[in-house]
Amino acid sequence: MKDKFGGVWTKVKFYKEMPDSFDYRIMEGVRFCEAIVKARLSPVILKSSDISCAGAKYAFGWDHRVGKEIINACCEKRGISFDTAKSILLATPQLEIPPAAIGLNTDGRPDLLISYPQPEQFMNLLKVFQQCKGENLTVSLSSIMGVCGNVAVKTYLEGRISIS
Repeated sequence: MKDKFGGVWTKVKFYKEMPDSFDYRIMEGVRFCEAIVKARLSPVILKSSDISCAGAKYAFGWDHRVGKEIINACCEKRGISFDTAKSILLATPQLEIPPAAIGLNTDGRPDLLISYPQPEQFMNLLKVFQQCKGENLTVSLSSIMGVCGNVAVKTYLEGRISIS
């Protein structure tokens, strides 16, 4: 992908069983979106206990009880109504079966790739998508759980490009 579109791409793998982690960096108290950037330096393995973000725990199916916490945080920090926050949360993709771990830039075939592209890189990617699919890319954007839920989980579940 890097050769074709440029930019930096992070491989994401949802593990059903905990992989051997002797070759991978283990992070604690990190947000998934931050770990994506840190994985550029060395491969990372994330477990539920390593994630500090309620949104990522919710999106990856690791903790379904944090929904109310997320809604309340949205109301307080973003000034949106409870009903709006609840509607946004319920529309966020969520894994039904949580992974044992998530690998970032680990060995083997990834389940998906994540990039933070520059505008020109994104336009090249979009052009190739349109040539291959013969259609425009349809997107749904959200400011809540943008990378974990609305990109990683959504792409994994739908097998399509997601943008946040």
